[in-house]
Amino acid sequence: MPAVDYLRALRVRAQLQRDMAAALQDVDLYVTVPFQGPTLAYTNLTGHPTLVTRCGMLDGLPQSIEFVGALYREDAILRVAHAFERATPWHREHPDTEKIPPLAHG
Repeated sequence: MPAVDYLRALRVRAQLQRDMAAALQDVDLYVTVPFQGPTLAYTNLTGHPTLVTRCGMLDGLPQSIEFVGALYREDAILRVAHAFERATPWHREHPDTEKIPPLAHG
């Protein structure tokens, strides 16, 4: 990658970090569906902490919930996720692995 492109990417990343910090200025954390929409890219590029845990089962498959926090506020998402897990049974439920079909070798 040419240095000019790398420096341009760093400037865009820095602007995204500022924009995300401004958007979360009055927010301790937000809850979202993991791996959907732009959250994964934003948090990977900006360094905002996330935590994913189970929130139920659908057709025998575990479903997930994601807590996203402000920069350097891992404590907030850890406290909320811990309270969520204490209040719900889903983190103790597991899919029936006997129903998973074997991989085809070929």
